[in-house]
Amino acid sequence: MAVRRCPKCGLVNPETAVACDCGWSFVREAMGTPLQLARSEDELRRDRRSGATRQLVVGTLMLLFGISAGIFLIASSQPTSDDPDVILAVARQQGKMLVAPTIFGIIGMIQIIRGLRSRNS
Repeated sequence: MAVRRCPKCGLVNPETAVACDCGWSFVREAMGTPLQLARSEDELRRDRRSGATRQLVVGTLMLLFGISAGIFLIASSQPTSDDPDVILAVARQQGKMLVAPTIFGIIGMIQIIRGLRSRNS
C-alpha cells in the first residue's frame, strides 16, 4: 500500500489523501488551512445551536417529568384520616417522595439555562 509522507510535518497519510492534517495540500503542494480549522464560522455556530437545542429539549422534558411526578405523588398519597398524627406522617412521606422529582426538575432547569446560554453565545 502506497502512502504519502507530508513534507511539512512528516505525517504518513494514505495515498488517496488530498491534504495532511497540518494543512499541507498534496494537490497544490503548498500550505493551506489545517483540516481542524477549515470549518466555517457558520458550521460552528450551527453545531453550537443544535447542541443548545438538545439541551433545551432534554431540560424541558426533565422539568415536566419532575413536575408531573411530584403532582402524581402528592395526589396519590392524601391522608385518609383527620388525625393530626396521620396527616403529619403523610406529609413527611410526601416530602421524602418529592426529593427525586425535585432534583430531576432542578437538573432540567439547569439544562434549560445552559442551553439558552449556549444558544445566545
